Amino acid sequence: MCDSCWINSDFLGIRDVCELIQLVVQQPRRLELFTTVAWFIWHRRNKVRLKEECLPIEKVFDATSNYLIKYQEKFLMIKLKTIPGRTKWRPPLGEMYKTNFDGAIFAESREAGIGVVIRNSNGKVVAALFEKIPYPDFVEVLEALAARRAAQFAVEVGICPSVFEGDSEVVCNALKAADGGHPSIG
Repeated sequence: MCDSCWINSDFLGIRDVCELIQLVVQQPRRLELFTTVAWFIWHRRNKVRLKEECLPIEKVFDATSNYLIKYQEKFLMIKLKTIPGRTKWRPPLGEMYKTNFDGAIFAESREAGIGVVIRNSNGKVVAALFEKIPYPDFVEVLEALAARRAAQFAVEVGICPSVFEGDSEVVCNALKAADGGHPSIG
């Protein structure tokens, strides 16, 4: 096997499978790395068995690391900072409406959705919407699309005036500042 792959690894010096399993399950990152390396080795073994072109064994560890980085960037997406504290719905002042919006990503199926709920000053739901949309590249893009769709939906159902509320601090601050210069959300 490739000794250079493991020199800087926590796996060096392991004597048996039980020790390996104990070490791997201690941290999610190790488990993720171990299972992905195992998959790459298994996949490579199948390619060798079928006499197909495959990755050289000494490149498996680097390929695994690169794969995990790309996977995390694309599917797990770092969550945006949300407004701290437990959020409780509060009615708007006066006879206004409140429009809450949010986006959801379903990474496993590569789908996304937008939800909008409009309530009157008593908290009664007067309109609601859920739509599936194309999978966005970034969570903040999804939240910005949800905000835009919420505004469109409020106009469509004739709700005016309305206070808009979402859980993405970045998007809400950009909207409050009318900041069109954010690279992802415009």
